[in-house]
Amino acid sequence: MIAPIALVQELTSAFELGATIVNVTSDAAIEAYEGWGGYGASKAALVALSEATMLELRNDNIRVSCVMPGSVATDFSHPAKHEDESWKLTAEDIAEV
Repeated sequence: MIAPIALVQELTSAFELGATIVNVTSDAAIEAYEGWGGYGASKAALVALSEATMLELRNDNIRVSCVMPGSVATDFSHPAKHEDESWKLTAEDIAEV
């Protein structure tokens, strides 16, 4: 959470009218997964930060968005969900796009 806060504080004065801040979050922000407590909490905090930043910067016509890119099968994600993950994209699939 420190980096997104610091970046916005440092760069806000350099944003042009109509600029957009995009934060990458995760469904772990809204759905709990065993073993992902810290990760999910940090992503939920990023969503809350994004919403507060949006309110704080609305008079400067600066938009703030959160994106949840979806599940990607990685060594990190596999143990958390006990399901067939064969449908998910791999990092290699995404790199090819």
